[in-house]
Amino acid sequence: MEFHDLGSRCTITSCNLDDFLPFTCIHCSQIYCKNHFSPLAHECKQNPDNIVTDTKKSTSFICSDDSCSTSSPVEMNCVECKRHFCLTHRWHGCLEVSQEKVDKFVEASEKTRKEFETAKTTIDALVQENLKKSKKTQMANKVQLMRLKGRATGSKAIPTDERRYFLVHPPLNHPKTAMPFFVSSRWTVGKVMDVICDSMNIGAKHNNEELRVFHQTSGKLVICKMDTPIADLFDSGELTDGQSLIFEYSNQSHVDASLYK
Repeated sequence: MEFHDLGSRCTITSCNLDDFLPFTCIHCSQIYCKNHFSPLAHECKQNPDNIVTDTKKSTSFICSDDSCSTSSPVEMNCVECKRHFCLTHRWHGCLEVSQEKVDKFVEASEKTRKEFETAKTTIDALVQENLKKSKKTQMANKVQLMRLKGRATGSKAIPTDERRYFLVHPPLNHPKTAMPFFVSSRWTVGKVMDVICDSMNIGAKHNNEELRVFHQTSGKLVICKMDTPIADLFDSGELTDGQSLIFEYSNQSHVDASLYK
């Protein structure tokens, strides 16, 4: 027994299957078998997913080189001229340094080099001059040290290896002249000044100005802290054995050394 009125044939011509349980597409309303019922299987043209509503034109960028027509979906702008170039013409001359710029750079470099050489020559000369002065000062201190050891006064209780020698110039208003002394390397600056002041009869203050100790060569203040051990000043090079010192009433950090001879 045949049932010709049962079922329907698939709309797909190449299929035409007589399906007893056919499917009707909700988009195009056509009848399909179980193999072609989905919009994707029968490529339904009424399916919203297959309908293009926005027909935007694809963007492409043409190389800015006059002899090139290469297009690219990605814009590659030159950082200098801001124009797009393809990979072949990315080195189109914008970033090349002109001869004028090269000449200016060379000129500036040469000027800097000459200035550096001039400064170096000046500094080298100053260094050599200071070295000569330093050597002369060291030699003068050695000679003076030998002289001071023969006539310096100080406590005989100080061991020989702890003795440090100075030629001390008193304040300008003091009647005495420079005198040689030796002190202990274990003493502080304050004790050294007290012992020498007692020996030379120098007061601690005058007209509200404190007594301070200065270098005789430069007039520069040796130190303000009276509790500093003189051994520290020798270790740092601030003081040298046999050098000349100035005792003067002053609240300044410098005196005119030329006045003390």
